[in-house]
Amino acid sequence: MNVLAMVRDALAEGDFDGLANPRAGCACLLADLAPCGEVNGEDCVAGYRMRCPSGEHEFDVVTAASREEAEPSCPEWEDRGGAR
Repeated sequence: MNVLAMVRDALAEGDFDGLANPRAGCACLLADLAPCGEVNGEDCVAGYRMRCPSGEHEFDVVTAASREEAEPSCPEWEDRGGAR
């Protein structure tokens, strides 16, 4: 089992939808985990899939203590005055 498979299994076990890297401004889902070819062990964090409210992206993966507490984190949404 490689590291990517271990990360995928841990995310699925924790009921997460994918990874987000706020520093790089990217996100990926379990079905297409790490399309960039790497998981950044310091910056990638587990998160939940949400609809991107700004319409700029197909989806947003956000971090929160639980799925119920997740809120959009899209920078374009915040630039338009969206609540965080």
